[in-house]
Amino acid sequence: MKHLNVIFFILLVVLCWQCRQKSSQADAISLAQVVLPKDFREVFCPIELGNFESEIIKSRTFLMERGFPSAPEVFPEYPNWKPLDSIYQQQSFDMMSESERRLFRRIGSIVILRNHALLDFPAEKEKIAFYTTEYIEAGGNSAGLLYFCLQALGDYITAAQKKAYAEAVIMQSAEAIKKYEAWLERTKANVNPDEIPMPNNELKEDIANIERIIQMERAYAAKLRAGL
Repeated sequence: MKHLNVIFFILLVVLCWQCRQKSSQADAISLAQVVLPKDFREVFCPIELGNFESEIIKSRTFLMERGFPSAPEVFPEYPNWKPLDSIYQQQSFDMMSESERRLFRRIGSIVILRNHALLDFPAEKEKIAFYTTEYIEAGGNSAGLLYFCLQALGDYITAAQKKAYAEAVIMQSAEAIKKYEAWLERTKANVNPDEIPMPNNELKEDIANIERIIQMERAYAAKLRAGL
């Protein structure tokens, strides 16, 4: 009887392992089917200026007073990273609170790297490395943005640095995804997207966009785990 129990336990372990393998393979297949943008400008970067309107207004004012765009979610018609780089380097970070420094470093690096297209200049590896580090240390959570940064940097930074950056952003990205999934769950619990009337198509688009963002972030995180 004891031998039968041991055999049963072994079979159970093997079955569980096979289930995990199949699940991992299914995840890999679904992620492989996600169409990712080839242009870094199209990756999603959470701006996160605050949870309430008053906080958002305060953050926009703070950025504007320091020479940065008050609407970092908007792309400029004529991107030029150099003037903003000069403004960034002249900031008195010691005069900012911890939350202000974190906000400015995170938003500033997004605006310079992506919106004002520093990543279009892979020869500027020192600058790209600097703003990548700023983004990571300020709690950046876009696996997509980091993927393009590391592609541009190539061997300019060490494998250990790449791994540390990837691990940090993957963790932050996963936390952001949890928030998006919670929003989807709450929204879908209150309304069936297929039954949304025509005047409210905007909500249907929001749902589709959030689902797309989740897919892309997971796919970019998988690429980071695989070492690009």
